[in-house]
Amino acid sequence: MSAPEFAVECIDLTKTYDRQPVLRGVSLRVKAGQIVALLGPSGCGKTTTLRMIAGFETPDGGSVLIDGRVVADARSSQPAEVRRVGMVFQEYALFPHLNVYENVAFGLRGNQKAARVAEMLTLVGLGGLDKRMPHELSGGQQQRVALARALAPAPRVLLLDEPFSNLDTALRAQVRTEISAILRQAGITAILVTHDQEEALSLADEVAVMFEGQVAQVAEPQTLYRQPTSRAVAAFVGEANFLPAKAHGMTARCALGDLTLDEHASGAVDVLLRPEQLQLVTSNDGAGRVLWREFYGHTQRIGVSYGDLALVARADAIERYTPGQTVNVVVRGRARAFGG
Repeated sequence: MSAPEFAVECIDLTKTYDRQPVLRGVSLRVKAGQIVALLGPSGCGKTTTLRMIAGFETPDGGSVLIDGRVVADARSSQPAEVRRVGMVFQEYALFPHLNVYENVAFGLRGNQKAARVAEMLTLVGLGGLDKRMPHELSGGQQQRVALARALAPAPRVLLLDEPFSNLDTALRAQVRTEISAILRQAGITAILVTHDQEEALSLADEVAVMFEGQVAQVAEPQTLYRQPTSRAVAAFVGEANFLPAKAHGMTARCALGDLTLDEHASGAVDVLLRPEQLQLVTSNDGAGRVLWREFYGHTQRIGVSYGDLALVARADAIERYTPGQTVNVVVRGRARAFGG
């Protein structure tokens, strides 16, 4: 018998707390071996969805399937321990009185326990640190111990709830890259909850954007960023410039001139231009004026006034822009229209 295509399926999940709907028909499918991010603002229902998959919450309606088998619906819910689901919590939840080996071994049984712990510590790059106590480890190392402990029982699905939020900015990027490599090497299905757009786009195979208890769009990161299906998704996933325009087929006319659209539209629309699509060309008689500049070393953000418009451009770090400088704005690539 062949394995099911989807490791996890959520079908029309609903949940209400104190008469306040938290989930309003959430549906999501995660293929085996895939990393999926649940992305959305606080209170959108992403953590509740994760907890239903884990078995910590019971749906009021709908169902959760793991490997094609119903593990929860409105009538019954299997306990978390029998679902073969691993969990990495935001605060890591390591046992402070146990060393690294004992933390990873917790819950394992049988005479292969030592070998399994050694295998997991090697996988997460902590071989040789098995005798260390949690307080002797850096935040990134603690994160990897938590991951090793979750992977040790060979779960079918790994769930991660805001796993990088306790790390500082510089360490977060490094650990994110390390965790991504570990998950892909392990070949495990993983679902990640985050409110960080960069985290979701860089780590996941697919991203599910959630608003107000519903899934607004599920897509690969590049598709989600370039082809959002709504203005709300466009505004939440990355930075966005919206310009009023008049669309005619595959062209829209706006204050920046005639733009090529990625899809047919007509009538009054708002066109989406990402900051990196705006190329600034310095000119003494330019129609735009630099308002501000933020320099990041590898890139820079520039605020530009263009008539009645306030635009944000993003460029590499080579050109220098100064407030008051006049520029022309050249659009690169296709625009996306909403409302036409």
